[in-house]
Amino acid sequence: GKEFLPHARQTVAAAREAVRAARAALEMRGGELEIATVGSVATGILPDAIAIWRERFPDASLRLREFDHRRLAEDAVAAGEAEIGIGPPPPDWNGPLRLLGWEELVVVPQPAARAAGTDAAARLAEAEVGTTLVPSSVVPSELRQRALRCVPAVGRELSVYARTKFSPQAAAFVDLLDEVEWAEPPPDALVIA
Repeated sequence: GKEFLPHARQTVAAAREAVRAARAALEMRGGELEIATVGSVATGILPDAIAIWRERFPDASLRLREFDHRRLAEDAVAAGEAEIGIGPPPPDWNGPLRLLGWEELVVVPQPAARAAGTDAAARLAEAEVGTTLVPSSVVPSELRQRALRCVPAVGRELSVYARTKFSPQAAAFVDLLDEVEWAEPPPDALVIA
């Protein structure tokens, strides 16, 4: 009996995990996960994650709400207008929050114009009419050679957060984001909020 007990426990644990996976798969059908984020995350980080999501959960839909400022995305989650937010960790957040990783900011030079939004700033730099500090993930490929890393490195932490407990769909998306190989900030990095 003693030799059998560990195997029996493993079998019961595997059966429980199979039941959880089946329930989660059923809950993924027909629902919609609404994500609030800022433009640079929507265009620079999430496309690959969303593509993987669609492969894994073809019946589950996503709605991406893109905001010009992180506080607007935070407000949308706090008000229940979006289920999760992805961006810098909101200060004094009361709901669940998980840190994802580091996003480095780089300088793309071309002095002539300034822009408030990261997408506009990157496009102005591309058109050679503006210098900007933008997340490295949104720098167009044709400008990457001109992008300058700051010394010390400058960047921000990214997180995923919710107003209340992550739903099964949100938890599945968070698990998918955990699979991404996020960079860690260098020891001397300047982390901005």
